[in-house]
Amino acid sequence: MSNDELRYTTIDEAQPRAPRWPATSFEPGVKAIAVGAWCTIRLSPRPRLGHCNLSVKIDEFADLSDGSRVSMRWDRGVTASWDNSDGDSSLSEAELLMHVEGGLLPDEGEHADVRHSRSWHTYARLLTEMGVAMSADKLKVLPYITEYSPELQSELNNWQH
Repeated sequence: MSNDELRYTTIDEAQPRAPRWPATSFEPGVKAIAVGAWCTIRLSPRPRLGHCNLSVKIDEFADLSDGSRVSMRWDRGVTASWDNSDGDSSLSEAELLMHVEGGLLPDEGEHADVRHSRSWHTYARLLTEMGVAMSADKLKVLPYITEYSPELQSELNNWQH
């Protein structure tokens, strides 16, 4: 399997895929330089009177020192809900970010990461399985990036007044 098969793609290029790990590793010395979450729309009803929802898919990734971006997990997601009974309520980027942050907390049973904001030990294991040796402690100090897809950004902008 080539490294191209593991490279991060845009939402327009993305195809459903099962987890696959490279048979060979990345170039020696390649390290993660940042980790993050790529957020895209899963379901997006139009704003309406009453109750509104916005469902978001989350792809957790690592940016590597060779310039590539690899997906670590793509099984996360959140739904933000808010009251729109006055017809004038919206969801801000900051409010959505709070929902995303909650959706990225470690799962029950990830004992090594209890009281942490992310699944650092799982990230380290997944990267190591892909041939990028990184410890949880080294990952914790890297920049964390949360990115919204252009479609999600547009949807949020449409709701702003």
